[in-house]
Amino acid sequence: MPFDLSKIAARSRTVTIDGVGDVVVREPTLGDYQRSRTDQFWWGDNITMPDGSRFVDRNDQLASIRGDIAAALLEAVNGPRPTEPPSGGCGESQARSNG
Repeated sequence: MPFDLSKIAARSRTVTIDGVGDVVVREPTLGDYQRSRTDQFWWGDNITMPDGSRFVDRNDQLASIRGDIAAALLEAVNGPRPTEPPSGGCGESQARSNG
């Protein structure tokens, strides 16, 4: 039986970018990284508005945005994702006392 790819599929999350507001970013896939060799603005496809519309009409328009905004968007796309707590858990476990 093949592996269930839904367990390792790219996830999306909403982030707030200073100067932009809320956007939805999707984790990059292997296909995104392969496309990056020929499309420097591949990451534009990983950003949408909260209503599901595209962030920009054409990815090449990303070349005209401020560098600090582009860096924040790229960090949101490529950055580490917080891990989800285990079901039934509420955070870190406490050390047992030997008292």
